[in-house]
Amino acid sequence: CLIGFYVFAAHSTYAKGLLGFLLPGAILFFYLLVTNTWRLLKRVELIRGLLIFFAVGLPWYLAMFALHGQAYYKRFFIHDHFNRLASGVHQIDSGTFEHFVKWLGIGLFPWAVFVPFCLAWLIRQRVRDMGAQNQAKVMLTIWFVFAFSLFTIASTKFHHYIFPAMPALGMLLAIFIDKLLDDRTTLTRIAAFVGLIFFLAIGFN
Repeated sequence: CLIGFYVFAAHSTYAKGLLGFLLPGAILFFYLLVTNTWRLLKRVELIRGLLIFFAVGLPWYLAMFALHGQAYYKRFFIHDHFNRLASGVHQIDSGTFEHFVKWLGIGLFPWAVFVPFCLAWLIRQRVRDMGAQNQAKVMLTIWFVFAFSLFTIASTKFHHYIFPAMPALGMLLAIFIDKLLDDRTTLTRIAAFVGLIFFLAIGFN
């Protein structure tokens, strides 16, 4: 699994640039920071992983610099990285916090109707509970929050930019809905009723 992680991180890096490793790397960093589980670094074979990462991903960059030189640096790193984040390029969408809320609703329809309840439920989780199920929720929550925040503050807005946040939220929704199905309290009825309202609102939007 670890070898696969480093290989795919390398593939995503030469395919999509610095975010290929910075996005998952930042998510893992904040997970370790929030849960104070730095000891896990001893189990990820970091040295071997970095060697695999560079062996797979570095040849592409060397070839591009050899072929295109400064033109590749300006286009790929300056234009497609820093300008997209800071100043905005190819701008066809706009908005702030609410922009990707709409696209999350569309992309996760009809399950998006449970998102407000799911997020409220997640606020109650205890990050220092080392149970496997709880830690899975913590990781997915950090994944979603970081990815959503990053692309929300970025100047360039495309509707598909929110995709990296969707798998995490989708899995959190699945966990929450599974809990609801086992719950026979009033919460289930309230969630179903409010969910129906959101379903109709999103469906007619």
